[in-house]
Amino acid sequence: MKKRIIKLWSALFFLCIIFTGCSKGESIGKNETTLNVENTIKQTTNDSLVPEISYKIIRDTRKDSSGQELIYAEYPAFSVSGDNYQALSIAIENINKEWKEQSTNFLDSTEAFAKDYQAIDATYQFGQVTEATVTRCDREVVCIVISSTVEEGGPHPNNYTHTYNLNAETGEAIQLSDIVTIDKELAGTIENQLYENYPEIDFSNIQMEQEILDALNNNRINWYYWEEQICIEFIEGSFGFGHAEGSLGVLISK
Repeated sequence: MKKRIIKLWSALFFLCIIFTGCSKGESIGKNETTLNVENTIKQTTNDSLVPEISYKIIRDTRKDSSGQELIYAEYPAFSVSGDNYQALSIAIENINKEWKEQSTNFLDSTEAFAKDYQAIDATYQFGQVTEATVTRCDREVVCIVISSTVEEGGPHPNNYTHTYNLNAETGEAIQLSDIVTIDKELAGTIENQLYENYPEIDFSNIQMEQEILDALNNNRINWYYWEEQICIEFIEGSFGFGHAEGSLGVLISK
């Protein structure tokens, strides 16, 4: 796989996913609107017991004294349908609450600074753009990937990825260690892929294996199902590299 594909996971998700059931945005509150991104994802099967995940992206805004939009934050709202998926529905609702709270906190903490910044650059738009996709949805596992790009006055936007791997029957979070054995053999496989995917990066051979194991064991990664494989994404700052390198990813077999 080409390194540029590995480095741009979010773009890959949203280019490749097939959406169904779009609807127009509608007002849902004083400052909140749904965007034209409501989607339904269901495993291609005749099994009526497979869960169905629908979601929409909601945009919440704050305005300045003139009534112009000053700052905005987008967050996803998911819903579940299907027989006997009450536990999954509760887990999904907790994700919704988490993201709505995050959105409100972002607006509250940034609003005053955004007003002051208008005097410096009235054209700059503070905000959080959020996208979501479901990379797996069947009777065993539901995997959700949420990506956000945040403009908060810095020299460049900050990009974040959050992943949720859930047992479809119980709603419990699935850990990577539940799926694969985390050991030196896995670390070696990942290390070799990192060298192959990112030949332009000067990795330290001495530190790599241990740093990979530490990141895996201490959950300093994002991981999710991608087709018949598992994607492991090391967050910004891994292995001593900063924002310019972004997150680094590999694909491994289950």
